[in-house]
Amino acid sequence: MATTSSLSNDCSTTNIINTNKIKSIHNLSRSIERALDEAAYTGELILNGRKLREFPNYSYTNNKCDLSDTIIADLSRNHFIEFPRILCSFFSLERLNLYNNVIKSIPEQIIQIRMLKTLDLSRNQLAYIPASLCKLPNLEVLIINNNKLISLPEEIGQLENLIELVRVFFTDLLSRQYRFIVIIL
Repeated sequence: MATTSSLSNDCSTTNIINTNKIKSIHNLSRSIERALDEAAYTGELILNGRKLREFPNYSYTNNKCDLSDTIIADLSRNHFIEFPRILCSFFSLERLNLYNNVIKSIPEQIIQIRMLKTLDLSRNQLAYIPASLCKLPNLEVLIINNNKLISLPEEIGQLENLIELVRVFFTDLLSRQYRFIVIIL
């Protein structure tokens, strides 16, 4: 049978653990808020490795957090299941890194990021690439290795400025040997 002092210690320990979790979450949200603030001034949004499942909420009405002029966005090594659609309104975006998430599809609205030059979608769960991605006029580098892609869209040839395409595919499904295709145009 537990004594009053041991119950008190258990509750105290639990409270300390919960307090530490709250502090950790608060610090994380403060660091995300700081990253958003910095991005509004520098044009570089760095939110990599934060275990995010969705893009952080922020207000476009707050001038301090207007990210529409963001040029570089690094959202790699998170847990995004969906492509953050808010990125499609970042009209000045030139480099987008979504490496190592669990994204399953790319929205057709990606065509709105017309300034995009480099797109890293490697190590996700993509089964296909939408044809609209192939209409990005400035795309030079497309990295799509380590996904579940079966094929590339025929429209891939419409990427007139594409310099580099990186894709991995299975040469032997049973032995899981990989072969890289790096096409430098």
